[in-house]
Amino acid sequence: MAPVPLDLCTGGGTTVSDPLLDPSGTRVSALVTHATAAGRRTELRIWDLRDGSESVIDCGGVLAAGRGLAGGAHAWHPDGNEILACTVSGSVVRVRLRSGSAEVTDIGLPAGVSWWGPQWSPDGGRIAAIGDMCVLVTHDPAAGETTEVHRADDGFLVDAAWRDGTAVCHAWDRPEMAWTSSRILGAGSVPGVAVQQPRHSADGASFGHVSDENGTANVVIEPDSIVAERTVVDDECEHAGPTWGPGQRTWCFSPDGTKVAYARNESGFGSLWMLDRLTGERTMIARAVHGCVSWAGNVVCAMRSGARTPDQVVAYDMSDLRNPRRILARGFADPQWAGELDAHLVEPSVHSVDGVPWRLYEPSTTRRGLIVWVHGGPTDQWQVTWRPRFSYWLSRGYAIAVPDHRGSTGHGREHMLALEGAWGIADADDTASVVRAAQEHTGTPHSRTVLMGGSAGGLTVLSAANRHARLAACAVVAYPVVNLPLLMESDDPFEGHYNRVLVGDVTASPDIDVRHLRDVPVLSFHGDSDTLVVPGHSFLLRDAVTAAGGEVRVEIMEGEGHGFRNPLNIAREYRLTQSFLEEKLGRD
Repeated sequence: MAPVPLDLCTGGGTTVSDPLLDPSGTRVSALVTHATAAGRRTELRIWDLRDGSESVIDCGGVLAAGRGLAGGAHAWHPDGNEILACTVSGSVVRVRLRSGSAEVTDIGLPAGVSWWGPQWSPDGGRIAAIGDMCVLVTHDPAAGETTEVHRADDGFLVDAAWRDGTAVCHAWDRPEMAWTSSRILGAGSVPGVAVQQPRHSADGASFGHVSDENGTANVVIEPDSIVAERTVVDDECEHAGPTWGPGQRTWCFSPDGTKVAYARNESGFGSLWMLDRLTGERTMIARAVHGCVSWAGNVVCAMRSGARTPDQVVAYDMSDLRNPRRILARGFADPQWAGELDAHLVEPSVHSVDGVPWRLYEPSTTRRGLIVWVHGGPTDQWQVTWRPRFSYWLSRGYAIAVPDHRGSTGHGREHMLALEGAWGIADADDTASVVRAAQEHTGTPHSRTVLMGGSAGGLTVLSAANRHARLAACAVVAYPVVNLPLLMESDDPFEGHYNRVLVGDVTASPDIDVRHLRDVPVLSFHGDSDTLVVPGHSFLLRDAVTAAGGEVRVEIMEGEGHGFRNPLNIAREYRLTQSFLEEKLGRD
């Protein structure tokens, strides 16, 4: 009997983030967030690897959560008796662990600033932290003194670390982005090289980061007493994604600095590896996409995710380096995924057309159509991670193709930068190539093909449909970039300056030239509180396409910004999208 289609995007109301080992390697902490009608509430959970016990520390609802596979929301003191934790108000608190309880106190960083990524110095005497992504400070809790180390007047700072007793961090200046040209503060820089994730070993004697100096984002380790030469962990695979914010942690040192654990991006799939710096030997620890990697004692801990694996906290026993053994796996996905819904969890296949990589998810039910789903960014990539949204449409018989058009990460610096000056053109043409290849591979006509994308992915979808006739039957977009001149007016402090680098000919905007888009009905969702891509984009699209004789339906989501969070709005999005597809593609 065919699997029953999913009722909704079953992701569960509980998520886990920012796992981290305590200094002894015997406990794993993580932040668990519950979504309720009253809002989101995050608690600290600690699992003891010795006896399997679990502790729940509420902290009065003040804690902030990590972000996806990124962390930086909390840090253990070197003595293992307390934790630094970021709060929803932007402060940092000390959580002193007691038997069955915890004492929570503010550490005294300046108020009115949003602090993230606190890091204890190796001796446990000082704290380094980043405020508002523009100021690096050190803080002496005993003396109650905060010292400003560096302030970025026209740039950004993230991810504090310690090097030779000095606080350092990842830094870049406008008009660059972190993935085009950046530096480790205090360690010099090379123009045209992007770095990220400065890390130090537990004793502070070893230091490294990730660099794309060889064309691929790989781990680099500076000379030290263990290995006298600077070492690039040269690999054909990327070891990190783009720095869209703080807390990415895809690699780390072993406690003594003799080894490193690092994640690999293998054509969108992932794996976790170990390098022995003394022998050069490399060992795979586990498959799947990993983030928030830490190492203490004989244990490596991480977040793990895959097409068939809901996000979970994992720990691996590294006592036998040739045979790592998983000793912890904790997740909070709906338990139905382990039973009747499991049939809708699909591993994709990897393909390439005209130099454009893409992945294809094929449904286990009778095929109904093809969705070509474009990631946002546009400097980004959808790795093979847990995506209940994919499962929803797979359960309804849609195959899903995911293109890595020019500008996508995961395939080296050259592919990533190839979009500059051609946003809305190169990505659109690459997507069109993938659409045709996926149609041929699956035997799907354009009359049963749907284009989907959000934000920058919305621009790519609309431009692809506009530049290429008879590509798809319809398109569904969310908070799409439509009018590039309007986007140039954005006051987005993080990325606004880079839009001018990406945009070449602004006449590529779909609302200016709708030669083929008028033949492709569009459903557009937009939050009424979106300040990054304002709702005016969707309205301009509707007006231009309607004037040309086409169809654009705009659905406004009340109280939503750039991305939808309210479960009622998400349910509405699914319901309206399904009705739209049934209308345009037919019910059979």
